[in-house]
Amino acid sequence: MTGLRERKKQQAREDIAAAAARLFAERGFDAVTVEEVAEAAGVSKKTVFNYFPAKEDLVFSRFDERESGLIAAVRDRPPGTSVLESFRAVSLAYCDELAATPPGTQRRSAVALVEQSAVLARRWHQLRNHYLEVLAGELATEAGSDPDDPLPAAVAAALLGAERSIKRAAGLRVRSGVPPADVATWLRPQVVRIYDRLAAGLADYPSG
Repeated sequence: MTGLRERKKQQAREDIAAAAARLFAERGFDAVTVEEVAEAAGVSKKTVFNYFPAKEDLVFSRFDERESGLIAAVRDRPPGTSVLESFRAVSLAYCDELAATPPGTQRRSAVALVEQSAVLARRWHQLRNHYLEVLAGELATEAGSDPDDPLPAAVAAALLGAERSIKRAAGLRVRSGVPPADVATWLRPQVVRIYDRLAAGLADYPSG
């Protein structure tokens, strides 16, 4: 059970990230200073850096959750479920999340911010490589692959590419003004189509 101190620290982290997200959505990443984030969150600049060592970490504040989710999609999937189907379920859950989002509450996505900032683009490239290594490592371990086997990395790249393309397509529609629920309705068959296409080659991986 999480203690009171830990809960307070987590709440402070979330409050800072939320304040940063509001400012970045309004003005863009490069135009906002850490001092302004601290003021909006009601904390000191030092406190911001205690939770987020670099300014760009404020955009990628769910880095640990993302990494944990990738690992869970492999390790914690139900018996008899392929990694492909586990990722399909994750993408369909994202559609459900989108459908439950009230119109007008969607903040500018990290992808939209990255497209406007060279600093964020460099960090995003680093994170993508890290996610690929993490997922490929999990797949290689389960498959019992040799250290120099390129297949786990190739499969990881395909799965991450599918997930990224789905979220990017959704973000483009939301930012163009389409209500999130309508985007979710459009997106579900796209998710099915993408994973059905991948299933021809990855359906039984890593057991096959």
